[in-house]
Amino acid sequence: MLRSGDRVRITAQLILGKTDEHVWAERYDRDMQDVLILLSEVSRAIAGEVQIRVAGGSKPAPPAEPVAARRVLHGAYEAYLRGRQALLHVMTDPGAARQALDEFQQAVTLDPQLADAWSGVAEANLVLAFFGQAPAFEVLPRTRDAARRAIALDDRQGEAPESGRRYGARIHRAAVGIGQGLSSR
Repeated sequence: MLRSGDRVRITAQLILGKTDEHVWAERYDRDMQDVLILLSEVSRAIAGEVQIRVAGGSKPAPPAEPVAARRVLHGAYEAYLRGRQALLHVMTDPGAARQALDEFQQAVTLDPQLADAWSGVAEANLVLAFFGQAPAFEVLPRTRDAARRAIALDDRQGEAPESGRRYGARIHRAAVGIGQGLSSR
C-alpha cells in the first residue's frame, strides 16, 4: 500500500508458492477517504481470483448481501492505524496503551461511525486496566460502552463483533473480581 497526499494505491498479486509463478496482479487507486471501500474491493477481487485460478472454479457470483463499505475521513483512519500500531508495543512500552487510547479517541472524534476505532477504544481501555495503568472500575464501563458502540455500528465485519465477544467475557470476569475485592473490605 502506498500513499501520496490524499490518494492511496494498493497493488495485489497472486503468486503460486511452489513455482513462484505470477498468476494475477491488479492495481487499485482511490482517494484516502475511500480506503475502507478499497480494502473491501481488493479482498473480494483476491478471493475471486483465488477461486478461479487456484481452486479451478468459475467466477464467483456477487454476494447476495454485499457488505456495505463507506467513506471514512482519512484523518480518522490514520489515527485508528496509529492506535493499532501503539497497541503492538504494550508489552515493551508502558505508555503505549495510553497512546493507543488517545489515537482511537481521536479517530472516533473525527469519525464517530468508525466501528473499528470504537473497538480500539474498548481494547485500549481493557489493556490499561489489565496492566494496572488505570483503575478497572473506571475503565471497564468505558470498555463495555465502546464495544457495544462498535457492534451497533457494524456487527458483520472487522474488529467490532470480536471485540464484543472478547471484551464482554473479560469485562464480566473483571467485574466479578472487583465485586469480590470490594465485598472483602
